[in-house]
Amino acid sequence: MEIGFRLTSNSVLPAELLSFEGYSNEMDNTLNWSVVAEINNDRFDIERSENGLRWNKVAEVYGQGNSSTQLDYSYYDENVDCENCYYRLKQVGFDGASEYSNALLLGVEQKHGFNVHPNPATNKVTVDLSNCGGRISVHNSSGQLMMDIPRSVLGKNTLNVATLMRGHYYIVVQVGSKVETKRLVKLYSKLQTSVIIHKKEGVHTQQRCA
Repeated sequence: MEIGFRLTSNSVLPAELLSFEGYSNEMDNTLNWSVVAEINNDRFDIERSENGLRWNKVAEVYGQGNSSTQLDYSYYDENVDCENCYYRLKQVGFDGASEYSNALLLGVEQKHGFNVHPNPATNKVTVDLSNCGGRISVHNSSGQLMMDIPRSVLGKNTLNVATLMRGHYYIVVQVGSKVETKRLVKLYSKLQTSVIIHKKEGVHTQQRCA
């Protein structure tokens, strides 16, 4: 798993994440993370999710502001009611700018399980359900539903993802009340490339006609 905050602007990150890990003890989860240095770092928001799609803020841990040495932080989440808990850090600077870490999963994996391949994918992806069928859905990084298969089959389920734009998506499998999530990396497909070229050619043609 990659360690670090996702940079979404040209601003300087308030802190450089060195590690982010945790462990479970019955209904309690402990998170530990370290940063190399801090520049105008206000705080870290702790966010939790049961499926990796919908997130809730559960706590704040304030930073040191400015530091040139390694700093270690921890958070103790008591009486957690989710069987599988996803955690991520939202780093917030004094100027209000924020960045997210990658998600960390703590808990016991469900026994039904599923595999996704190939991953990364371009045109098609197979969702392999090992023990039982369920509902398969695909969501973008904002949680928006992109694809839904209410009734999948035991074994291999092939999804056509050629029209999805390049980026990160989440494949969610629901079996009864149990929900599991895996991340899918979508690459450019030949279909998308041809469409983009066609649109560009159309723009140039319209400009010449004008």
